Amino acid sequence: MTHELPVKVTICQSILHKPNMETALVSFAEMGVTDVIPIRTERMLKSCQAERAEETQKLYNRWTRRFVRNSLREVTPTVHEPMDFTDAVKLIADYDLAIMAYENEHDPLCTAKALAECKGAKNVIVFIGAERGFEPHEVELAKDAGAHIVSLGKRIIRAANAGAVLMGMMVYALELNG
Repeated sequence: MTHELPVKVTICQSILHKPNMETALVSFAEMGVTDVIPIRTERMLKSCQAERAEETQKLYNRWTRRFVRNSLREVTPTVHEPMDFTDAVKLIADYDLAIMAYENEHDPLCTAKALAECKGAKNVIVFIGAERGFEPHEVELAKDAGAHIVSLGKRIIRAANAGAVLMGMMVYALELNG
């Protein structure tokens, strides 16, 4: 019995402070993410940029190896080198489906449509913002590149937990919803 999702999921997570990034990576490792790309967004805290990327990437990969052990997964997520948001958006063309969580999206049909499309996809790229989300022009850039802009509900969810919420929705759509 495999404990992997039927779709490969890459999460582009805005770089967070280490404790919050660790929380996010725990969820990603447990929920079935295959790749994580830390991204530099406009609203990420400037103090997060000061950390040395190479050392941080090694730390993130150590964390994901440790976290995946308890989830019965066969695949350990790979944490890639950080990249700028605009470069990450260019990756959308390489995926069957792109999803961006945005706190100002209020149409639940957008979320339902994106989740329904997960079933036919082989690979999905997901964008999660910083604590204060994405700038409106970043959302437009992703939308223009083909991303579905989705809501995670009526509440504002911390960036460290937003990826887990969206992955939970995807797990439900892919494995539990017939």
